Amino acid sequence: IHSWLEKATATWNETHSKPFVWITESRRRLTEVVVGHCDLFNIPKGMVVDHKTGGTDRMREVNKSGPPEHYKTQVQLYGLGYELAGYQVNKVALAFYPRSGLLRNIYTWTAPYDRTVAEAALARVPAIGAQLIELDVLNSPHRWEQVSCYPSHDCGYCDYYKYDRLPEQGAS
Repeated sequence: IHSWLEKATATWNETHSKPFVWITESRRRLTEVVVGHCDLFNIPKGMVVDHKTGGTDRMREVNKSGPPEHYKTQVQLYGLGYELAGYQVNKVALAFYPRSGLLRNIYTWTAPYDRTVAEAALARVPAIGAQLIELDVLNSPHRWEQVSCYPSHDCGYCDYYKYDRLPEQGAS
């Protein structure tokens, strides 16, 4: 689906817009270690669009409750990537395409671009790294369960994670 959407956008660019108004499938460096792959960016509108596909259950869920928070954060990170590359970013969007059914059943979500959401997400990376070093997980593997995590429907929250476990307590 991503490949088809990229080709369709490229064809539209070639046929309808000189200079091009859409950038497709581009890598954006956020930090020395974090790189993202953004699906689509509309230059005049300053809008990032991330394509998602969903089966019947996923489409029902996003129509009912909106997109999961991590997708919202992901598209804000792509916005930061474009901002760092020198583009004006105003909005971010998620487009959920049904894997079965009709294209008219697409679900879209938009929000203003918010750099602080992306910065907060990026701050987690060194914080988790520091925690791994502090807990010395390579020499004390039972401490892995103390590494900060965020329960989510998508990760199937691990029953073994105990936020109040002391460093010297082993896994149960």
